[in-house]
Parts: sequence; C-alpha cells; structure tokens
Amino acid sequence: MSKKPDKKYFLSGFDIKQPPMQFNLLKSQIDEVGFFEAGTKTERVKIYSPGVAYILSSNKLFVKDLTTKETKYIDGTSYLNGFMEAYKEGQEYFDERDSKKVAKNLAIQYENDTNTRAWSYAKESNPLLISRKVLKEYGYYSGILSKLDEFVNENPDLFFEEKAEVNSDSSGNNRNDIEKIKVKIKEYGFLTLPKVKVLKDDSYEYLVRLIVNSQWPYRIAMFDYLNFLAHLRKEYFKNNDERNEKLAEWFGSGNPDDIRKNISSLTKKPSSNRYTAYQHKEKVREQYLELKNGVPRP
Repeated sequence: MSKKPDKKYFLSGFDIKQPPMQFNLLKSQIDEVGFFEAGTKTERVKIYSPGVAYILSSNKLFVKDLTTKETKYIDGTSYLNGFMEAYKEGQEYFDERDSKKVAKNLAIQYENDTNTRAWSYAKESNPLLISRKVLKEYGYYSGILSKLDEFVNENPDLFFEEKAEVNSDSSGNNRNDIEKIKVKIKEYGFLTLPKVKVLKDDSYEYLVRLIVNSQWPYRIAMFDYLNFLAHLRKEYFKNNDERNEKLAEWFGSGNPDDIRKNISSLTKKPSSNRYTAYQHKEKVREQYLELKNGVPRP
C-alpha cells in the first residue's frame, strides 16, 4: 500500500497585524497561562505557539495548495493526531536523558544537541506552511518543552542557576553577540543578497536571531540557501578555508574543519552523522518563505 503524500499548504490571507479573532483569543490564553491545551478526554497535550493552536483548532482553514496552486479550505484539526504522536516522542526523548543536562542545553541552545531549538522554536514560531511533517515537528518540540516545564517547576533553583551561568559566559549568544554578528555580516554584503533585500525589517531581525541561536548545521544550511557562502567566497576570500575561518571567528565558536564538512554535506553524503547541514535544507527553505511573507509573532 503506497504512502499517502504529505501535501503542503500555505496559510492564505493570514495577516499577523490583523489576525482572526480566534487567533487573538488563543494568544491571550497562551500569554496568560503559557500554553493552550488540546487533545482527547483521556490524552491532553500543551501547545505553546498561538499559530499552531490556531491551525489545530480550526476546522476551516483557507489555504493555497503549493503543488496545484489552487486555494481551498482544509480541516486543521485533522493534523492533531500527528501532533500528539510526535508530542509523545518528544517527551520520551526528555525522559530517556539526564534531565539536568537536557534542561541546561535547552536553556542555552547548545550547538551539539540537535533538539535545542525546542526552547525558542515551539514558542516563538508560528507556521504559515502546513503539512503533516511541519505539525509533527512542532508536536515533538512541544513534548520536550512540556517535560522541561515540569522539570523547571520541580527544580527552579537548579534551572535558573544553569541559565545564569551561561548568560555570564562571554561565548553565549546574548543580545550583544547578535548585534555584533549583525554588524559583521553587514560589512560582508549580507544585506545586498537578493533573498535578504526583500525581507521587511522585522523579518530580517528574526532571520538573524534564528541564525545566531541555532547550531552550525542549521546556520550553514541557511547561509547556503541565501547564497551567502558563495557570495563570501566570490567577493571576499581567496579560498574556502579563509571563509570558514572567518565564519568561526564571527560566532566565536565552531571549528573551521567542521564548518567545511557541514558545507560539504549539502552536496555529498557525509561520512559522519555529526555533519547534518543537509538535513536542514527543506526547513530553511520553508522558514525563509514564512519570513518573506511576514513573521507571525506569538
């Protein structure tokens, strides 16, 4: 039996500046209690993003089919089961690991843990692109975050001690680091890139924050999608090694050789599972399209 294709839709007519009343109600609840609860009588899940809550609670969403280009209505509640399945997987991920280590990693977004984007991703991002894969990813990260909530409530002193420790670390990605990197990439023509020039100011700010707060594999995938890597090589550096050293210098982390191998993984299967930039190619494309159409803020 063939697998049912995962159709991709774009949420049409959604303006974050004038969102539907249902979105505002969901956002108000999440702002007040931290999450929106959904599910069945026997099984409940927490949803941290107003945009995800809006999709999963709406039985009539006006969308554009990205394959046929047709507009139509779909039932957003049909994605709830997939969200709930992935939510369980996220909780299991947390339960199978050292809670203290996972909590610390989530708080500071360690580069070596592929699940650290849960801290910001499940809360700060709202999807305009809809598919089973997209909603399952939100479910997975929300499941991790729900377990983190429980851990923080049970161990508040431990968690905030870890977070404070990292915030005092000069290598942390705090606001000053973000501003410094914005200056650096601007000096090297980042704002002149065609895909960057078309972004509105708030979308650009969000893009830079995504890049800075993510791991190197994601950064590499996004820089490649924006054609920044090719731009740097052509306009500023004699060879790839010089470029990779400069990238590591900007972010104050990363090994130039690891950066090289992540870049290589975009076109050739890597010999080690450490180099996963290729796994983010579809994600960065989808997130860029969301940014280009405006960033939905929680």
